[in-house]
Amino acid sequence: MKKTSAKDTFVAALRRFAEVGGDELWDPIYERKGYRTCRGEQTLAHGIAKYLDDLSIPGDTLGINWYHDLHSHLVDAFVEFRTHEKWEALRKAYKIKTEGSEIPDLVEVHIGGLHRLHVIHQIAYLVTVLSGEVWLRPKLEGYFNAQQHCIDQAWERFVRVGYRQLMPRIKKESHRGNRGQFGETTLLTYAMAGRVMFTFLRGKDGGPMMTYVADDSDMHGERSGSNATTTPYAECVAMIDEVSDNWDVAKMTQDNQIEML
Repeated sequence: MKKTSAKDTFVAALRRFAEVGGDELWDPIYERKGYRTCRGEQTLAHGIAKYLDDLSIPGDTLGINWYHDLHSHLVDAFVEFRTHEKWEALRKAYKIKTEGSEIPDLVEVHIGGLHRLHVIHQIAYLVTVLSGEVWLRPKLEGYFNAQQHCIDQAWERFVRVGYRQLMPRIKKESHRGNRGQFGETTLLTYAMAGRVMFTFLRGKDGGPMMTYVADDSDMHGERSGSNATTTPYAECVAMIDEVSDNWDVAKMTQDNQIEML
């Protein structure tokens, strides 16, 4: 009798989930029965199962755990889902199930907005539940979020270089907006209701832009976080780094024309 491969077992689990949902699943992370299915998730599971089933890569190779390469297969699958004509029906079904959302990219931080954040979290969770491989969740989340981590590292450098100089001044100011030019990158700040938005941008409206939001009582930058962006991560990093490389707090001057971006 032919031994069932890890790939075949996983594809079968995906198909079962696509058909009946997650009520019967055992969650190895929270050690409980039942998995709360999100909108569109069963549609994606059906597509992933079909993609993996058609994949020529065997389910077991020389004793290597097939799941170690699953992150790469999932990224390839989502690229096909978004771009290939053969997945048009899947895209339409997903948009209906999610009430208008498009299938996002798993690694490109600028494709999918806030919906992408939800999907990468849920896919990493679902894969872990279906496979029983608990180590997969942090690996997948780390891989899917790699570009965001690069942007966050650039921001954390700016926090050390510029934020901790500027935020105490902003806290004392009565006006809301400041603007500074650092090479090709403009930094705008806008304070309102206890929050301060730091927006890095180039060019005119619709150009590359990345925004972080901070608490105006947080002088150290520990409670700051990013908004979703439509700008590729390399350009986000370049803009933030350009401000840090050319930082001079005196360049940040009052601008009453700035509004919330």
